Amino acid sequence: MEVLKWLRRKPRVVREFPLPFSVLNEPGKYDYRGIPTLSCPCGCDWVLMCAIFDPDSREPGMYMLDGLCVSCGSLLTLPTPIDEELI
Repeated sequence: MEVLKWLRRKPRVVREFPLPFSVLNEPGKYDYRGIPTLSCPCGCDWVLMCAIFDPDSREPGMYMLDGLCVSCGSLLTLPTPIDEELI
């Protein structure tokens, strides 16, 4: 009986988040992944990235190499220390 009550509930309304998270839902963004870069070709140097922080040093200990430009929402490849001669 509890299952039927749950199925009859109204769906929750998902709030729209302001930039930079609203660009995640917009289709048609550019994909510049492949060459590590410090900034987006649009000129913005603010990038969203997923990271895990090291509890001892309080710095990013590991991060994903795919990033998202905060300004235009394009996908980017983030640089690593090994990529220094490429940039």
